[in-house]
Amino acid sequence: MTTLEGLNCAGGEPVLDFSSIDRIDAATARALEELADRSSVRITLRGVNVGVYRALNSGSSRIGFPSSPKKIALEPQK
Repeated sequence: MTTLEGLNCAGGEPVLDFSSIDRIDAATARALEELADRSSVRITLRGVNVGVYRALNSGSSRIGFPSSPKKIALEPQK
């Protein structure tokens, strides 16, 4: 079973950088949605291109897209 332990988090929520992802298939989109639902957290995806956004936007409400990448700190502030 996949968990979200060890991921970079912003405000307690995992943030994934999708800037190098060109496409996502339906099975992968479902798996990401199921992971978010099973973990009961909101996953933020940054750097998402239009095609990936369309594939994921109709799914889980636990997957979000930042309006501005500058608002998300991937590493905790010291």
